[in-house]
Amino acid sequence: MSNPDTARTLPERGVERLADWAAKLSWEDIPADVQRAAVTHFVDAYGVALATGGTPFGRRLLSGLDEADEGSALVIGATRRVDPLRAAVLNGTLVHGLEYDDTHIASIVHGSGVALAAALSQAHRAGMTAGELLVGFVIVWETMIRLGLLAPGAYQARGFQTAAVTGAPAAALAVGRLRRLEPSVLAEAMSIATSFASGLMAYAVDGATVKRAHLGWAAHGGVAAVDLATAGVTGPRRPLTSRFGFLEVLGGQGVRDDAAVSTILDDVGDRWHLRDAAYKLYPVCHYIHSYLDIVQEIRSLHLLDHIGAIECEVHPSVTNVISDDPEQRRRPSTFEQAQYSLHYSVAQMFIHGSCDLDAFMAALHDERVLDVADRVVAIVNPDLDFPGVFPAVIRLRNRDGQVIEERSIVGPRGAMLSSDDLGPELRDKFIRNVSRALSPTDAAERFERMTDLDRLTTEPAPIWLT
Repeated sequence: MSNPDTARTLPERGVERLADWAAKLSWEDIPADVQRAAVTHFVDAYGVALATGGTPFGRRLLSGLDEADEGSALVIGATRRVDPLRAAVLNGTLVHGLEYDDTHIASIVHGSGVALAAALSQAHRAGMTAGELLVGFVIVWETMIRLGLLAPGAYQARGFQTAAVTGAPAAALAVGRLRRLEPSVLAEAMSIATSFASGLMAYAVDGATVKRAHLGWAAHGGVAAVDLATAGVTGPRRPLTSRFGFLEVLGGQGVRDDAAVSTILDDVGDRWHLRDAAYKLYPVCHYIHSYLDIVQEIRSLHLLDHIGAIECEVHPSVTNVISDDPEQRRRPSTFEQAQYSLHYSVAQMFIHGSCDLDAFMAALHDERVLDVADRVVAIVNPDLDFPGVFPAVIRLRNRDGQVIEERSIVGPRGAMLSSDDLGPELRDKFIRNVSRALSPTDAAERFERMTDLDRLTTEPAPIWLT
């Protein structure tokens, strides 16, 4: 009779290829353009975290550090260090705290909140360079995307935030790699972490702020899974494909064939999905960005007095996130509700021509915005390419109901343009965000220093980050 503990060491989990790749990955193994993308996404997320720390929400979040036990892990924007588990929760929450962090659209994952938090929880380790830290960041992104692509859109359809459910297993691989553990331990930790996947979308009903903590909790789950794996705790043999496993329970996929799953997981190291991750240029739900890009183009071409309706075609998969309950969407009572309101965001852009943090926060009860929001109508169109790159169609009708303008785009600028094309905008975004904590001059200097690729392999991670 076989020993069950021995049986668990057999390479039958379906994640061994990922674990082996993660354990052996070095900064030099990553193609140059992916290195640049990693740096840009990391720095962008870091700037968002600093901005969150300067808001009332962020200040309350960080105020608890005064009572926390001293530890070794860094918290963005704070001088006090805490244990890695607490740091992971806080840093992930800071990155995701303003709905301003990036997304890989095909898999519908917010990657950087988990990736930065998981990597940063290990930044204090001896010999950790900025480049080494970014290896962990890349591992999380590439793994989260693949787990998302195993069931695109399906996690959300069952009421889970995709990044929240894919984040913990991905974070486990990165934390294990940054601790320089064996591939077998990484596979065990990833298997354990599938049991920590969570993140209910009930927040979308009433604008609750718990979504902000989803990515920090996922990173926390990855750290905890590695701690448990090194202590001898075991995960399921087939964590992704078995009955009651990850894909069946969270994605509604039924029992999946390991070979079919491996076609998506096993190209890791050959294909780099991070190249396709999109940046957020507005602090609102990414489903709304294409509509805002259209409005920004056409708002000056039509007098608002002549517009009777602003029709926005939406795919049925996103209505429960951005456009159901139109009366509530037109009159959001909180900043969080406004961030998920197609009606309000479109009206904000029509009136102010911008949707940056300052404009969005200041305009929450602007009567002019509310008047335009009353004219926004969401029309469900199941034929829209979804997820595609989050397309949008807008029609303006006059007071008599005649169409006076129609525009459509396949995706927002943050998804359609490269980081090189978006470079000036991303730099400006970072400086605006970081200027909530530092002077604009210091923010600009930090951006230039952190995006200097030549220093990544020699500069210690804690110095690069501060």
